[in-house]
Amino acid sequence: MSDLLFKCSVCKKSLAVNTSLLGRRFVCPQCQTKVHAPKPELVFPCTACGCELCAPLNLSMQDFECPNCEQSITIPELSIIKCNSCNVQIELSIDYYKELAGDVLECPECAAIVNVPPIPGDKKPKASTPGTLPKGFGHKTMRLDELLNNSSPTEQLQSNKCPYCNSKIYVLQDNSYVCKACGRIMRIGTKPAI
Repeated sequence: MSDLLFKCSVCKKSLAVNTSLLGRRFVCPQCQTKVHAPKPELVFPCTACGCELCAPLNLSMQDFECPNCEQSITIPELSIIKCNSCNVQIELSIDYYKELAGDVLECPECAAIVNVPPIPGDKKPKASTPGTLPKGFGHKTMRLDELLNNSSPTEQLQSNKCPYCNSKIYVLQDNSYVCKACGRIMRIGTKPAI
């Protein structure tokens, strides 16, 4: 769970609430006005303690105090996801974050699979599998150069669909494709010369 940062609509006092309480109304401790916790659009870590925070887009580039470590932070303009393998911070635009929320992406530095956290308070879960590949996926590795003569699988790959189960595929840095639904890893290569 992360903390949502927002401001009172009347007195502009900086407020924070755990995302498990989104959708509820609260009384502002300063002006006693009933305030509604807004839906967050940005997800980012605190620059001081690393805890997960979120905020509505209209608060980007504003200064806040982290509710956990009480250090001053500036809310970024983009969502920031941290790769657990190499600790690089990956910046995602609002639209790209909304598209990937609850799914995975490949780290641009180390090519590790990174889980993109779902949008806090988003009630509709995305149909996705966990961020790791199932055990025994290696026996399902297929060579795509054997399929290139048939245009249907090629067209499906170009539209980011698995030619076997029609699920979404992910393109890795080495230009191989991963289907998390059926566990296949597909690579395009050249056949050895005879």
